[in-house]
Amino acid sequence: IPLNFSPGGAKPLLPAVQVLQEQFGVPAAPELRWEEPVSMWSHFLRGFRPSEEIEKNALAGDLGFLLSSLTLDLKDELVSVQTKFQRIDVYNVINPRFNSIAAYQRSKSNDGSYESLHPEFFTPDRIVFLDGVLQSTSNGDSQYHEALVHPAMLAGSSPKKVAIIGGGEGATLREVLKYKSVEKVSMIEIDELMVSTSREYLPEWSDCSDIQGSADSCFEDVRADVVFQDAMKWFTDRFSPECNCEGGVEHRNFCLCGDDYYSANPREGHNVIKGEFDVVIMDALDPSDTVAADTIASKLYSSTRYLEALFDSLTEDGVLVMQLGESVTFDNPPEDFTYRNQIINSMERYGFHSFHIYDEDHCGFSWPWSFLVACKSESCRTKMYRTEAQVNIELHSVMRKTKSGKPPLKNFDGATMAHYQMPSRAWEVNFCHGKGAPECAEKLGFGVGDDAAMADVEIPSGLDLSTPSSFVLEDVSSIIGKITKKRKSALEPYVGKYNPVVARRLSSKYLLA
Repeated sequence: IPLNFSPGGAKPLLPAVQVLQEQFGVPAAPELRWEEPVSMWSHFLRGFRPSEEIEKNALAGDLGFLLSSLTLDLKDELVSVQTKFQRIDVYNVINPRFNSIAAYQRSKSNDGSYESLHPEFFTPDRIVFLDGVLQSTSNGDSQYHEALVHPAMLAGSSPKKVAIIGGGEGATLREVLKYKSVEKVSMIEIDELMVSTSREYLPEWSDCSDIQGSADSCFEDVRADVVFQDAMKWFTDRFSPECNCEGGVEHRNFCLCGDDYYSANPREGHNVIKGEFDVVIMDALDPSDTVAADTIASKLYSSTRYLEALFDSLTEDGVLVMQLGESVTFDNPPEDFTYRNQIINSMERYGFHSFHIYDEDHCGFSWPWSFLVACKSESCRTKMYRTEAQVNIELHSVMRKTKSGKPPLKNFDGATMAHYQMPSRAWEVNFCHGKGAPECAEKLGFGVGDDAAMADVEIPSGLDLSTPSSFVLEDVSSIIGKITKKRKSALEPYVGKYNPVVARRLSSKYLLA
């Protein structure tokens, strides 16, 4: 039955979808074994609207793109909630490219089919939108949250105290609670209704029932301290207090007290402040440059005082990790005027020792997603470049066991970490386009010239490298050591700042290429 509806007023039309399905869907006849009726529908915003209205309309973003599609076998609204801070939409979706409504219906039966025996493979993809922007999917849940959490946790020094900014679904908390060393997790989420909605409609995201020593819900774990407050206020109140020049109190960067004050109170500069947290994880909205200036996302990433407070909240060996949104491509304009660039420039100024950027392709979004790890100490850099075997051994040592005996992680392991160790070439190209940095023009130890490391012994003719000899074991390894040392020394002047050129070429695989 084809139907076409257009509203005559300003009220939304989406609530009518369920009514139409109930009124026009022909009930199944059990005696005829008819399948349940299936409805295909599409929703569009009509007319010409001001750009300001479109930016603030949740139905004009990712959610609108989903609702306009007629190629999906299923798009079923589970809940739509308008909170004090944002709109939350949760949908069940079946994309015929990966699943089908027929397979899903068989998975709910007891007919002995493969689908009924393995229903977990045929469930709809559950998708979460905040203000119309895609935030998380059940098919990409573990890939995204494991990529966000575990590189930073492994780079830390047996983290005991961890802070999570955002993360209302509970999945970031779930991943952190898998570590034996963790004693307390402070999760600062501004929207309490986001957590309650997630507990009801996204229970798998906060499911800790299989982790030994945890609770059924991650929110009920004794190590979890969930605070419903603005993260900016929470951090700045604790780690970046207001200046009081008359009282002789001045913070390091965000205010000035005048020459008279400094003559009596010399500035200590960028002294490392011993904070409280070993790891801080920013699982807030991504720093998109298309968001309006008055949104929560823009404020989170543009406040220098807040970013400084994050730095000061970390211990001396602390690690900060955040998601940076869609990965760059070769065609992207330079990053100079993006939120990401503003964040990194501020973090460099506050004294982070090194930066590591990496991409994950399987988060359930339409594009690879980027993450940034920032370290206060050099030990973090060493841990970021451990071998696959070292990472796997470390994971086996630091992870809590599961009650079921299954591996605690679904996606992340040593091989995944090896992939994260080298940023994509697009990041390097984009960096060099924007800054015109001198390291982009130099060979950085890769050129073959008078100063190249060459063999100082004669290589025997017809040498069989399949059989190790003293020459292969000693002289070749010595030559590789010289080349590696030379390349590292060439990169040394550029270490300590955000630099994907250096990050790529400090990779062990690249150094030995």
